[in-house]
Amino acid sequence: MDLLHSIGTPLKRRTVLAAALAVPLAGGFAGTASAQTTGRTFHVSQTGSDRADGLGSTRAWRTVEQVNKALADGGITRGDQVLFRRGDTFYGAIDAIPPSTDATRQLVFGAYGVGALPQLTSYKVCTIEAGWTRYDAQTWRIDLSANSGAYTGNTGSANVNVGFLRVDGVVRARKRFTLDALAGDWDFYSDNTQYLYVRLAGNPALAGVVRAAVDGNLVTAQSSVAVRDLELVGSGGHGFRSPGLISNVTVSGCVIHEIGGSQLLSGPANTRYGNGVEIWIGGSDISVTSTQIYDAYDVAVTYQGKQTGAQTGWTRVHVTGCTIHNCTQSFEMWCQGTGTGSGYGFTDCSFAGNDCRQAGYSWGAGVRPDTAGKGTQLLFYDTELPCGGLSITDNTFYDAAQNYTYFAHTTPPAGMVVDKNRVSLRAGTKLEYQRAETIANAAAWTAATGLDRASTFTVL
Repeated sequence: MDLLHSIGTPLKRRTVLAAALAVPLAGGFAGTASAQTTGRTFHVSQTGSDRADGLGSTRAWRTVEQVNKALADGGITRGDQVLFRRGDTFYGAIDAIPPSTDATRQLVFGAYGVGALPQLTSYKVCTIEAGWTRYDAQTWRIDLSANSGAYTGNTGSANVNVGFLRVDGVVRARKRFTLDALAGDWDFYSDNTQYLYVRLAGNPALAGVVRAAVDGNLVTAQSSVAVRDLELVGSGGHGFRSPGLISNVTVSGCVIHEIGGSQLLSGPANTRYGNGVEIWIGGSDISVTSTQIYDAYDVAVTYQGKQTGAQTGWTRVHVTGCTIHNCTQSFEMWCQGTGTGSGYGFTDCSFAGNDCRQAGYSWGAGVRPDTAGKGTQLLFYDTELPCGGLSITDNTFYDAAQNYTYFAHTTPPAGMVVDKNRVSLRAGTKLEYQRAETIANAAAWTAATGLDRASTFTVL
């Protein structure tokens, strides 16, 4: 049976902002500089020109490609702003931000004008009928290599690793890893070099607006960067990624959705991945606030990584006041390493005051190979580094397809605080995948685990 999953509905912006205003910031952001902009303001518009200088709304650039070029050659520096026009859609990814040691000024990516948030997307739009060619009686293929002429949208990307298809608002997510495995309508296979293959009797372009989400991060951060008021949508990889030893980063007022499903080429065979926000080990002074995240293949927010060299932990990393729904998991943490003492593991970090709903009711949940217990609000794999500096508090966790928590190694990590949350689950839903207690036995579970002792539990 083919998987049909309608794209989720974004919540009203005032709902997200109200949640943020109601939450005291755990630990504060003492080490995070405000978005000081003492330099120039560059504008980007669908009606602009990359031959312009970008320094004004009537002299706007046109493409993300031009922004990346200016970033790479030093034409945009810390203290500058890059503003995208509201109501416009921009194809590509911001992936050329240079490293910086400037801790006093941020490079800001934001919006100007009125209307809907500007969209940044990696979708390749496959609506050209002649772009599809019949491969056999039940299979069509399209050349997704860069500038092939077979599609529109994100034409400059050479990436062919498709995470999912979006057809008239419906996600078609049944990715196969060999051409021979195509079996049902809308099954698809990417050869990761040139072609996307889709099983369908008729030309896919005639079936609706077909968008292919290809791999990559829509925004790859570096130190001293602010991202605000952008809609990051349609990527087979991550929405926003903080890749390691970076600091002084803020994300606020964004919407991140339709994320993930591409093949993790560096991981175990046939593994798919994709998170809304990923903060890798080594990050410090990072805040994500007032942001909405939904429809992610994996998790909305994850703190993860393996101790490597100077990358030993997370310091003052906070995700607060965000609205999360319809991801396979809402929050994930895993950390590998042997370090102990100051600077290892978590120091003054939190996931607090967030509104998390319908975990596991996602397009990714039905197609992932590892389904047991993974439709969960909280997910913990390896927890080898010190976790005493991480708190998960004052959140609303409303409904989960399978369970509230999942601990791969059974025992919650010592010192981690999970408390003062509002947990609401359907009758019979387990509080922890590895244990027997359900929502009706919350008192026994909190006594046994030490978690959520001051939290409230409600049966839906």
